[in-house]
Amino acid sequence: MPNPAATASWVAALGATLLMQSVASFLTQTLPVVAPLIMASAGLAPERIGNLSSLVAFGTVLFLLLGGPFLARLGPVRTLQLGTGIAAAALLVAAMGALPALMLASLMLGIGYGPTPPAGSRILAATAPKDHRTLIF
Repeated sequence: MPNPAATASWVAALGATLLMQSVASFLTQTLPVVAPLIMASAGLAPERIGNLSSLVAFGTVLFLLLGGPFLARLGPVRTLQLGTGIAAAALLVAAMGALPALMLASLMLGIGYGPTPPAGSRILAATAPKDHRTLIF
């Protein structure tokens, strides 16, 4: 019979990492959704949002390449929190509406999203029971 406390532990970890993944994904998609308004305020054509979306992807890759030491030093939970904070700050920067601010915000959104997959994987690897890992991952 499974231990109820252990079950609650991995289910809570799964729920928390799913929530963080959803929030991070939502944040990275904010620019394309409000692109017509943001790009108009910057005096650019709405289809130029692709340039900003590529900066989001670049920011994610940048974190995945260079963020390992942060994950090792801070741990997965703090790294997720830091990433979410960076992404939230990116939205404030994007609210300025100028092209340089939008470029910086896009890069920050990507860097903020970057910790989500490796940190979530570490949390789930530490908490998920072996017989459920195939389903969870």
